[in-house]
Amino acid sequence: MKTVQISGSTITLLGTAHVSKESVVLVEEKIMSGEFDCIAVELCPARYENLVNQSWWKNLNIFEIFKKKKASLLLINLALSAYQKRLADKVGIEAGKEMIRATELAREKNIRLEVIDRDISTTLHRLVTEVSFWQKIKIFS
Repeated sequence: MKTVQISGSTITLLGTAHVSKESVVLVEEKIMSGEFDCIAVELCPARYENLVNQSWWKNLNIFEIFKKKKASLLLINLALSAYQKRLADKVGIEAGKEMIRATELAREKNIRLEVIDRDISTTLHRLVTEVSFWQKIKIFS
């Protein structure tokens, strides 16, 4: 945890792991302390929507994805999700549970919530274009 002062505001940065029971407990403790008037999570708007709307995939238009030439991004996203799920199953906690819990507590306690990550398609596009074939094999193995 690190606290910084910027333009008269105090910002607390809480480092977490996306597959960790300890991270969930830490997030809960900090938010329940009542010290914060805003919670920021490392999600882009699209990933946040997917997080709160678990049935997003039911509305997925596969033809539109191919038309927009985003099939490779979808496949990479699915592969990364499958990897996180395998890891989460080993640890015994849902992947991203610390972010899910932070968003739940923000709603429950009526604390402003901000999503502060760049769009996931930008990240995945960089993975597709800038990572070598062998690095991709390592990531997905």
